[in-house]
Amino acid sequence: MSHVSEKLITQATAIFLRHPGQGYTRADIQNALNISKPTACRLMEELSLRLSLTSRKESRYVYYTLEEKVANALTAADELLCSMEERERMALTYLIAGRKTSLLLPDILSSLSAKLEAAGLVSQSGNTILDWGGIPQEVKDENRIYIETLFSAIEELTEISIKYQRPGAEEIKEHVLQPVGLFFWDGNLYLYAYSEKYKTYLVFAFSRILEIDLHNDVHYKRHPDNLMKDLLNDPFGVKMDDPVRTRFTIYDRQVYYEREKKWPEDAVFTDNPDGSMTIEVTTQSHWAFKHWALSLGKDIRVEAPEDIAAAIKEEHAVALSRYS
Repeated sequence: MSHVSEKLITQATAIFLRHPGQGYTRADIQNALNISKPTACRLMEELSLRLSLTSRKESRYVYYTLEEKVANALTAADELLCSMEERERMALTYLIAGRKTSLLLPDILSSLSAKLEAAGLVSQSGNTILDWGGIPQEVKDENRIYIETLFSAIEELTEISIKYQRPGAEEIKEHVLQPVGLFFWDGNLYLYAYSEKYKTYLVFAFSRILEIDLHNDVHYKRHPDNLMKDLLNDPFGVKMDDPVRTRFTIYDRQVYYEREKKWPEDAVFTDNPDGSMTIEVTTQSHWAFKHWALSLGKDIRVEAPEDIAAAIKEEHAVALSRYS
């Protein structure tokens, strides 16, 4: 079968959508679009496949009909796609393709799920996927089984136990956890979970999880949907520490780059007479802040908090000694 233009398909679809349940013959569509009989035949064959048209024969004519429920679904889908943000379209693409190579932030899935349900395209499913975390990320084949186990635990609100090896330590610890979500940050995949033993939320690097077991008979209540979003809503990294107010001065061309960045609402900027810029902002990621500051080298001077400023000064001193 030769190609039928998308423009013709769109025009013919519009005719069926305007009058769902009404039958049209091939000749009706041919006359409405002012096309040749061979083109109309190819068009009806393509539409029958795309729109799941039903057909009935009366006398010597075949009538094609778009069922009302299909028309409603197509209309809802079109309105839904128009209302979607780009990241929601991306999420839908990954979900349709399967979850083998994708992890998605919970706020994206929450809004996407709500729109799908509002459009009547999916039934309410108890928010089974709203707490998955992360961004599209390849998963090694040998670790894929653990990803699927975590997905199952999050969907079914099932407790898990993991064997975990901390960096630079030989000791392997076992943790019993209520998984909240997964997220991808700075090139690594992490599990965010609640520990009943420690009465707090903890972060675990996926690469250092040696074993995961599902406790199929132990379930927990869903954690608030905004936890994952809040976790990643820090100007420097992942929230893992108590909040501290930082103050630092940026110099030279780095001022332009930092001024263009998106900073939290609590950030305060002061332009100095020498062209430098002082920034005050709160962070709950001490380690990430320190390493970000170190990465700027001579273009930053950290003034607060004093302990982090002292640690940065000491690291610069050690680095200088190694160049001497």
